Amino acid sequence: MMRLSFNHKDKTIEMPTKKYETAASKYGTDEYIEVQNARRDYPNYRVVRRNRKIKKNDTIKGLTYEVMEKYIKSHDKENSIKNHYDFLRGRTEEMPYSATYGEIKKWFLATYPNYGKYPQTSTTITQ
Repeated sequence: MMRLSFNHKDKTIEMPTKKYETAASKYGTDEYIEVQNARRDYPNYRVVRRNRKIKKNDTIKGLTYEVMEKYIKSHDKENSIKNHYDFLRGRTEEMPYSATYGEIKKWFLATYPNYGKYPQTSTTITQ
């Protein structure tokens, strides 16, 4: 059985799921009794359903292989990162197959932790 949790900062008693909330609304159920006991122990707390926000893993829209290559080209002066990128993409004799997109993306974001934190601007040079 899932249990209640207490958020003392917000002064709330949090129910874990919608299913639990539904069961707690029926008189005499175990969930109902548990909520009533918690309300008795914490009379100044509100009862709410826990709102869990799903954290999306490094969601950066538009991060394609082409974008990664352009970014690496503009930030890698010694070509060491470009060489490692080519290795991951399977473009070398040592690595005949490519890593997955997710693996390459994870490596890229670890290599450039500030990517995506600042707005990308394109500057046009006119002569």
